[in-house]
Amino acid sequence: MLTLQPHAPPEAVRAYFAYRETPNFPTCYNIAPTQSIPVVCLDTGGKRSFKLMCWGLLPPFVKDPKQFPTLINARAEGVLTKPAFRSAMRQRRCLIPRRRLL
Repeated sequence: MLTLQPHAPPEAVRAYFAYRETPNFPTCYNIAPTQSIPVVCLDTGGKRSFKLMCWGLLPPFVKDPKQFPTLINARAEGVLTKPAFRSAMRQRRCLIPRRRLL
């Protein structure tokens, strides 16, 4: 079994998660809302792929993203009932590669 070491280079992350792309993403110790972060998700063929995504959530009912603040937190007791989070909890998932601090 391959283990991912702390402060692993992008090549090691790619080998661990087995995605095709060859990105070169910077080391990131803290993630701020609206910051682009590396994620690993399943593509339409069921294979893992690498993407940069913006940290936050825009609910499906938002017409103009520039006029709506990005949601970054949710309370566990309301996440399945609030319209802003309901569809996100039933749909897509992704892995966020994390590098531990020593």
